Amino acid sequence: MEYCRNRAQPHVSNYAGRELSRLQNLKAERLLQVVGAFSQEWRKEVESHIEGRRKDALNAVVDLRNKIAHGESVTLTYSRIREYYASVQEIVDFLGTKFA
Repeated sequence: MEYCRNRAQPHVSNYAGRELSRLQNLKAERLLQVVGAFSQEWRKEVESHIEGRRKDALNAVVDLRNKIAHGESVTLTYSRIREYYASVQEIVDFLGTKFA
């Protein structure tokens, strides 16, 4: 949203902000769709960055969140949580530098 605020007309920025604030359960494919709506080149860059363990971690975190929210049992170790956190943080950091 910050990217839009700095570069777009206020109406466009407001629209983008409303749409982006509605994002939920942002698995890898949905993330790529959102980024691709801005630029196919950006989508390719993000897709290349998240491929592999980062993509798997992002999808797993969303799946786990949904299972927990719906009262399902999950088996998860602290070690795995740390791995997921580190991988997802790498995605967040990449996006932060990309769109700052």
